[in-house]
Amino acid sequence: MEVGTNPAAGSVPMSTARVALPRRSRPPAKAVDGSFRAIIGQVGWTMSYVCLLLYVFAIITYRLPIGSIAMVGALVGLFFQGRPLRFPPLIVTFGLFLIWGVVGYMNSPYPSAVWEALNLLFKLWLIALVTVNTLHTWGQIRFFLIFFLLCFATHPARGAIFNYFYGYTLAGRALWNNMFGNPNDLAALTLLPLAIAAVLLRDRSRWVQLGAKASVVVLPIVILMTQSRGVFVALAFFTAFTLLGGRKKLRRLVILGMVGAVVVMIAPDGVWERVRGMPDAVETDSSARQRRQIWRIATEISRDYPVMGVGLGAYRYAHAEYAERKPEHQIAQGYRDTHSTYLNILVDTGYPGLILFLSMIGLTLAGVERTRRRVRTLLPDRAVQLWYLEVALLAFLVAGIFGTYGHLSFLYIHLGLLFTFAELVRREYARAAAARRPGVQQVRRGWQAVPMRGHA
Repeated sequence: MEVGTNPAAGSVPMSTARVALPRRSRPPAKAVDGSFRAIIGQVGWTMSYVCLLLYVFAIITYRLPIGSIAMVGALVGLFFQGRPLRFPPLIVTFGLFLIWGVVGYMNSPYPSAVWEALNLLFKLWLIALVTVNTLHTWGQIRFFLIFFLLCFATHPARGAIFNYFYGYTLAGRALWNNMFGNPNDLAALTLLPLAIAAVLLRDRSRWVQLGAKASVVVLPIVILMTQSRGVFVALAFFTAFTLLGGRKKLRRLVILGMVGAVVVMIAPDGVWERVRGMPDAVETDSSARQRRQIWRIATEISRDYPVMGVGLGAYRYAHAEYAERKPEHQIAQGYRDTHSTYLNILVDTGYPGLILFLSMIGLTLAGVERTRRRVRTLLPDRAVQLWYLEVALLAFLVAGIFGTYGHLSFLYIHLGLLFTFAELVRREYARAAAARRPGVQQVRRGWQAVPMRGHA
């Protein structure tokens, strides 16, 4: 025993033996956010959510004919979620557009065709309703994005590439099958998963990032393989405007330049031959001349039916009649499509219908853009992700100048996704802003501010 001196207490016996101190208890290690188990665990599984995933699987892969059954299940599941249904401007204006279509049905000279189109439009309204009322958490949106991109990459994109190199093409243009059997439609629909891939570039999971990076390279190649001139313009629009969102524009420009260089090196020679011929296409290409004549006929019909239109889905019947009236329309005779989303809606529903359709999209975009501008300082990553989704929609609308896409469910799923994504960003911003106010100690325990890199 040694004796130590303590100035306050005098001599105190001291021992050289080790003293075992109690160890601090460590909190249990959390699962890595990027693991597949963590991604699955963060999803709030509901009947509507599962059925929505099944519907997406059905319309993209065509593996199982369960689209209608899945959507019925999703609708039924909405009443078991314990949440009030949401009716944002997207759903309200879409409903008004549907009602206007019913009014047009009563005045259409082609009632049987209009009735069939109304049934389709009502189903599209239900799809939009399910989308905005099913995606409620970041975990659900994260898995939905991954699932959507995975389905598209492994089926339409992979199938189109295989078909192209095995010689199954349409005059050298890549295609797949079913809805994706038209090169122009395949190219336009590829714009939407391209934006999803850009959003997932900011995911914490390395394997998700790797898949997103591969998609950002492969999907533009698929678009180029389709040789769709209209979607070339839309892709250029998407590429240019992605540079405007968020900070670090120089870094983004360098990355896009590298991706563009890879795409240019991989793309087949036939793609660039068609691109070089774009300025003279109107005069030399038969399909371009037909499209120009079809647009003239559609303009004539819209002048005769400016208010009510000829009825939803009735354009091709009206076109066949008008094309027989003048010799210069001979090149476009028969039952034709307008090859333009906006001309199609104008002829089918008149100017009021076109205004309602554009309002449905415009009001959704306006709300999302207000959110993006508001949060870009406090949540810059979220603002960039919203920008990618917005620009993809705008690029799809640009492609819609040259193709008829108003009847495709992908458009309304993307609009619903935009709305729900922006809603969650607004909530995240409110919590993050509240946490920065004086006197506020912490945000609610268990909530994570950047769900794509740590989902709630």
